[in-house]
Amino acid sequence: MTPMKRFLFLLIALPVFSSLFLFLFTSAAHAEYRIILKNGSVIEGIGSYTRTDGRIEFILEGGTVGIPLKDISKIQKYGEEGGSVQLPSYTPPKENTAPKAGTSGPSSGLSAGQKKLLEDRLAQINRRLAKIKLKEDEYKKLKDQYQEVMLRIQNLFNQGRQNAIAAGKSPLVANQQYIQFLTPEQRQMVQLNFLSKQDLEEKIKDMETNILPPLKDEKRRLLDEKQQVEDQLGS
Repeated sequence: MTPMKRFLFLLIALPVFSSLFLFLFTSAAHAEYRIILKNGSVIEGIGSYTRTDGRIEFILEGGTVGIPLKDISKIQKYGEEGGSVQLPSYTPPKENTAPKAGTSGPSSGLSAGQKKLLEDRLAQINRRLAKIKLKEDEYKKLKDQYQEVMLRIQNLFNQGRQNAIAAGKSPLVANQQYIQFLTPEQRQMVQLNFLSKQDLEEKIKDMETNILPPLKDEKRRLLDEKQQVEDQLGS
């Protein structure tokens, strides 16, 4: 294997060029440049080079060699008397650390004014959702109260029925006349509970017919908008 072939083999095998050695590739009469790598290695005797797609390319004994710009410290041009001078023809630029398009960076891209408008709208949505929840809680409370009233009515019915059967009445008569076998205080409780039952039924019907349906639609729209606003603020 010739020295040139050994060099090309090492150049391919070591991508970071950490083991390149000082080597003269062309005669001194045709050498114009030397390339100094960031790892300290030096490539001597470069006649000419071109910069293409982030690489420096040059020809050595008929073969083209390419080195990434990020691995190059500087390129020196030889002096007229055969020495060399510190004259870099190219200094690789620093890598761009700015976030690429489509990736999230430290800034959401919103101006202060836009962010303030979105935050205000989010606060309005949350306040409205809180009011809707109060109505939903009110409806739930009415339903709970209605169940309690029905339970009291059922308990009073059972008590009067048991008293009627104990007095010798048939089950059918006991069901029909149970209130007559309650104490005066219990009879008053029956009347009050039936009045409460009627009032609660009217309120529940109004909630289910007139109040809750539009609130349900509004709540769905607000939740969708809230998600959109939060996405914009978090993007």
